Amino acid sequence: MTHEQHEIPIRDESAMRLAELSVRHLDGVAEAAEFDELTRLLEASPENRQMFVTLSMQWRLVRHVISPQLLLDAARASHEAEAETEIDMPAARGGWRIGPVVGGGLIAAMLAIVATIVLWRTLPDGNNNRPVNTPQVALISDMQRVVWGTTGEAMDVGAELHPQSIDIRSGSLQVMFSSGAVVTLHGPVRFDLTDRNSGYLREGKLTAWVPADARGFTIAAPGAAVVDLGTEFAMSVDPVGGTQVHVFDGLVRTQLMDPKGRITFQRDLAKGQTAQLDAVSRTVTLIEAEPDQFYADQKINDAAYSAAVSTSKPWAYWPLVAIAGHGPLTDLGAAGHALKAAPTAAAQMHEHPDKSLQFDGQTILDLGNQGDWGLARSKAFTVEAWVWPGMMNTEGLVLLAEPGTSAAGWSLVYHPTDSLGGHMVMRLLGVNDLAFEDVRIARGRWTHVAVVVNESGAGELYVDGQARQSLPGRGSLVPSSGREYVKVGGRAAGLRWVGRLSHLSYFDRALSAQEIGEHYQSGEAP
Repeated sequence: MTHEQHEIPIRDESAMRLAELSVRHLDGVAEAAEFDELTRLLEASPENRQMFVTLSMQWRLVRHVISPQLLLDAARASHEAEAETEIDMPAARGGWRIGPVVGGGLIAAMLAIVATIVLWRTLPDGNNNRPVNTPQVALISDMQRVVWGTTGEAMDVGAELHPQSIDIRSGSLQVMFSSGAVVTLHGPVRFDLTDRNSGYLREGKLTAWVPADARGFTIAAPGAAVVDLGTEFAMSVDPVGGTQVHVFDGLVRTQLMDPKGRITFQRDLAKGQTAQLDAVSRTVTLIEAEPDQFYADQKINDAAYSAAVSTSKPWAYWPLVAIAGHGPLTDLGAAGHALKAAPTAAAQMHEHPDKSLQFDGQTILDLGNQGDWGLARSKAFTVEAWVWPGMMNTEGLVLLAEPGTSAAGWSLVYHPTDSLGGHMVMRLLGVNDLAFEDVRIARGRWTHVAVVVNESGAGELYVDGQARQSLPGRGSLVPSSGREYVKVGGRAAGLRWVGRLSHLSYFDRALSAQEIGEHYQSGEAP
């Protein structure tokens, strides 16, 4: 592992300013003028854009992978002989120097990035057979219950990836290419990393999100290839080499190849289209869109989870999937509170229960305001759900209860922060926003979330059965008039959800940590 692979040479004041603005932007504290300045710097040169990508990758490790205290301790230990107001580090060209910076948060963030480089330099290379000069093309940015296959090597989050093969039997593995493209591999899958902007899918499924800067990102397959034109798509290869492609957003170009790798046919696919690629017959055939097939195996044990939720007697419960004869809008809580869904929404859900989890940013499940829902009262309550965030540029609404005005009621929303995920926000309308910014909810996989709000408006977030962050209140919830609108997945004014939702429930009391943990454990796939 060479030093040059990880160093970010900061050679002048402009580059230093780029680093400062990048950290402020990634931490979500950049002001409008600073964001405009950052945009101008990124447009100025390819070197600036590459530096921003590298900083972003290291920032994600700092925030989500490695203990911040460990990083800061490492930074201080590495530079204890240096002046208190300066940090000098050798760089591939010139050097980088961090002088006095106003603001403790920014200093800590920059120290952490420096420490990331220090740690990477000192960590041993896990593959002693890899050539020293093999370039890094990606890193593992997330993983969920991965079981490794017989070929390749087992790795952890944050591991650098070089041109190599990846083999996983089950679970999901998220890979961030150095070009900025993000690919999630859904086991069982065999995948080859070929360079910083391409890969080869031998067998299995993947989903890919490609920013504009990574335009041209290519996934090859037996006798075929998919060239991304700035979009989000999914791809699968069956054991005999059959290839399917589904476009979630944007545009991709499909290509068929002869045995010598020459393009024999190509066709562009737009948002919502699915195609079967056949290299033998040299055809790309549009087929019925079934985006569900491209996701990883269902994680939730629906029947067991529903039984656990029912035992806790929710005030209202929306499974959003058909379970053991119950419809997707059936109240399984036995709490005596019947669901009063809008007729059109109920018909849609019962007609397609297996597809009801799909939200494309347009669909809204409007459950209406018929009768007394009683979901917004000035007392303790709990909202619980399984969420699978897709690619959202703006906030996505999970569940809303309000009387048609933002001065009363509440809403649970997902706030995306980058291409890899975001955080949950519980809005006590007219009172306070409980933004659980310390806990990242990854996109592209199932996560169990529960928010408990007490009488004073304080909130606690549970993720996958564990208490993760508590926030103080600023007053009790403003109750609705009793005829609040209840909506899932969005509202007319926006906040549209993209992805999947399942098992939404509302309890008119604060669930205990034990109850939430038991719910999550029951929902884990057997």
